[in-house]
Amino acid sequence: RKNPMRRAAAVNDGRSLKKVGSKGRAMEVLARTYQLNPCHGELASEYGRLALSQGKVQMAEKLLNQARKGGRKDDWKVLSALGTVNSKRGDYKQAQTYYLAALRAQPGATSVYNNLALSYALDGRAGDAEDLLKKAIAKGHNTPRVRQNLALVLGLQTKFGEARQISQTDLSGEKVAS
Repeated sequence: RKNPMRRAAAVNDGRSLKKVGSKGRAMEVLARTYQLNPCHGELASEYGRLALSQGKVQMAEKLLNQARKGGRKDDWKVLSALGTVNSKRGDYKQAQTYYLAALRAQPGATSVYNNLALSYALDGRAGDAEDLLKKAIAKGHNTPRVRQNLALVLGLQTKFGEARQISQTDLSGEKVAS
């Protein structure tokens, strides 16, 4: 509050507040500092990704594009968030472009593999989504979220036996059955 020109402090405070569940307070801190520093890429990135997590898609897009202009052009988190913006709008082709760029910048980003695969599925390309998720798992991105999305994609293709088998890794028998 004393010095809203301290961009790094605002970014760190925003992250800390977000981690403890105070996203509204984090938005306030980042908004105040962003008003005084609209060209600062890291600040715009943090604020934009937080806005996206709050469902403020239009605001997030503006901030994320500003982050790219402010030196975060190839930041995988910004690219991935722009993929999510486009996915939420139903523009899966554009979302996939951003997700692929994010993967080039950060090949080990499990969340990007996951989001790209879901984008493929929503775009009617469940087979491509399945292939990508299986490759992600083979590359070590074997997380419950990735496995459950693979099970979902398999179910979309009526591969229920395989979907059930994968789901059982993380879910109870009751949840798998439902």
